[in-house]
Amino acid sequence: MSTLTMTHACALVPTIDAHFLTRAWNWFEHLKATSPALAAGSFLIVELLQEAALTSAAPHATAWPHPTTQHHVLQFGVGYPTGMDCTEELALEMLQRGLQEVPLAPVKQGAFMPNFVERFMDVKKIYGANYGKLRLIKTKYDPRGRFNKGVFIPPYKESSFRLLGGISAKL
Repeated sequence: MSTLTMTHACALVPTIDAHFLTRAWNWFEHLKATSPALAAGSFLIVELLQEAALTSAAPHATAWPHPTTQHHVLQFGVGYPTGMDCTEELALEMLQRGLQEVPLAPVKQGAFMPNFVERFMDVKKIYGANYGKLRLIKTKYDPRGRFNKGVFIPPYKESSFRLLGGISAKL
């Protein structure tokens, strides 16, 4: 049984236009031509959501502030079977290319769901105004930064934490 080396992104976009499928097809054809190994492990899933799907909760009510202007999800997966002639750098490059070429406009830095965060994404922008509070919670419950599932949000250092007035003042 083969395993895959994967890169992922769940990009949020406001609309899907008439030429979306053509751009998606062209991106995938370029991906296959660039590296046949990528053809075996790559995909693009489109989730067409009703407007209320991402805006039913207030931005401060959850850890991730749901964007109010993005209504659809593009799940990109770019990968290759382990042992094939390919690199993670190339997979990331093709992922970024897809994020620029497939949507009507390139995906903005914060317009990602936090499910899959790759190193070229800005975690602070994904979590927006909630990022500081998440760091405070991380500092209280995981000061050594041991618990991480996909996204690393660093706890405050002890000296910075004291300057902030401790945890109880902020939560």
